[in-house]
Amino acid sequence: MTGQGMLTMVIFVAVAILWVTGTAKAEYREVMVKDGGKISGKVSFQGELPEDAVNHFPVSGKWPGCGTGIREVVRVDVEDGALRGVFILLDGITKGKKWPGPNPDALLDQKRCEFLPELQIVRAGMRMTVRNSDPEVLHNVNVREMVDTSSGRTVQRMLFNIAQPVPGDVRMKVKPKVSPFLTVGCDLHNWMIAYVLAPDHPYAVVVEPDGTFLLDDVPPGDYTIIAWHPKLGKKTTSVTVTAGGALETAFEFGH
Repeated sequence: MTGQGMLTMVIFVAVAILWVTGTAKAEYREVMVKDGGKISGKVSFQGELPEDAVNHFPVSGKWPGCGTGIREVVRVDVEDGALRGVFILLDGITKGKKWPGPNPDALLDQKRCEFLPELQIVRAGMRMTVRNSDPEVLHNVNVREMVDTSSGRTVQRMLFNIAQPVPGDVRMKVKPKVSPFLTVGCDLHNWMIAYVLAPDHPYAVVVEPDGTFLLDDVPPGDYTIIAWHPKLGKKTTSVTVTAGGALETAFEFGH
């Protein structure tokens, strides 16, 4: 191996070692939860919206199914102070309630050059059906892990990348290796984007349109709650859940 090749390998290994996700590493066990507690809360936004809260993309008309003109994509959606499009994840939990069943394949549809749904939670290790519902459009779907490093940067690690030239389905296993925070894009249509949270436990939700959320049947203990907005980043808070207790918390994003 050349000196340059050895240096590249050393850098790669060093970066890999420094990757941190903020998520629990221990394997999750499903158990009967007695005297579980509840965690409720709300996510809000204060201050001025960022300049790129709404993006505008020209649509060339090359792909008839995508339409023409300008495609508007809202990246930061706020109404009456409530921030939408936020994932809530309970971190540090190693045992708790069962996943709701049965567990059919998750679905990510591509319709009129838009990912539907834009946000979803998929159990780590489960299969996702990626569907092309656009009869005249070639899509190229890629899924990447969003990994936080010790330097404060976020890097993306490819999990899945495939072209879908004709309508139909492709099935993939959603099995992150480092981070449960995933982004989905299309190399041919830069306005197409979706986000997936793939935890190994069921204590994760997408906030309601009014910014509220609820995690129930939480075993007593100390935990960290992560609020992840794909554009604005993550915020965390520590909580202590007591037997049969109910607690409230809040997250505030903004500038």
